[in-house]
Amino acid sequence: MYNLTISLTFGEPLKLQSEYRYDFVAFDFDNDRGTGLLNNSVFVFRTITEGNVAGNVLIDLIDKSNVNAFDVAHLANCHFHLMRSAELRKEGIHINDNITLQITETPVSSQYFAEIKDQTVRSNNAFYR
Repeated sequence: MYNLTISLTFGEPLKLQSEYRYDFVAFDFDNDRGTGLLNNSVFVFRTITEGNVAGNVLIDLIDKSNVNAFDVAHLANCHFHLMRSAELRKEGIHINDNITLQITETPVSSQYFAEIKDQTVRSNNAFYR
């Protein structure tokens, strides 16, 4: 398998690598006081583009200060999705061909999740799709 924290170091900028497609998803990003839904955190969906696990997605939550604008400008496969919290109420926010954000409402809570198509899981040296 692969390390789920590939190129992540606490408190340092994300080290971008060419073997990933990066989708940065932020909610209420223009709220400079840090009182939005996720306090200016950014979801990073890293889709592996090479090797036998191509198409698999690693999901991380980082602070916006961990995204280096110069590194992002240098790597062509970075995509930004800046949304308002209210947009989550819509049915299925499409991030890319493999990732859709969903919301499930109940009388007592709201649950947010990412639907990831064709994710490969390895268990006991066997691959499952």
